[in-house]
Amino acid sequence: MEKAAYAQIHNAGFPDLVDSDGRPAIELDLSKHYIYSHALEKNDPRTCNTVMFQFLAVSFNSTPVRNMFFTVQFYCFAAETTPIMTAYQVKPNLPAILYKFQNSDQTPGCSVSFVVDPGRAAGEPWQFLEHIQHGTCIIDLWNADSLFHEGSVTVKLKRLARQ
Repeated sequence: MEKAAYAQIHNAGFPDLVDSDGRPAIELDLSKHYIYSHALEKNDPRTCNTVMFQFLAVSFNSTPVRNMFFTVQFYCFAAETTPIMTAYQVKPNLPAILYKFQNSDQTPGCSVSFVVDPGRAAGEPWQFLEHIQHGTCIIDLWNADSLFHEGSVTVKLKRLARQ
């Protein structure tokens, strides 16, 4: 993304993404190769995992959708559906900012969280680690006015590992 797009998203007033200790999230350079280590994951004392997907902005190659919602299929959970959001194009050639409306309040973006506690089921720690290393999350975009399926994206999860 361009710096102007990052600035637009930052200025929209999205809440900061922080970890459980209140520290800001780190941004990974996706162009770099990271080595996955089963031993590092296995020996990490933090066994409970919160995985969050944030929906902040959207860009379209064709006719834009004004009102939309997303469904998120992650790991073994049932699909989660976001509230309906409206896309506002602030500046041409930049992503449209997503806003949700609740009780006449307008808030930017939306997040969907999944809490995975691998210690609760026998065998699940390794299953979850395998899923993170090799699996994907499927996100579908829906037109909220027509309920037409606009598209899907699969997101590789290997960057979620504690590396």
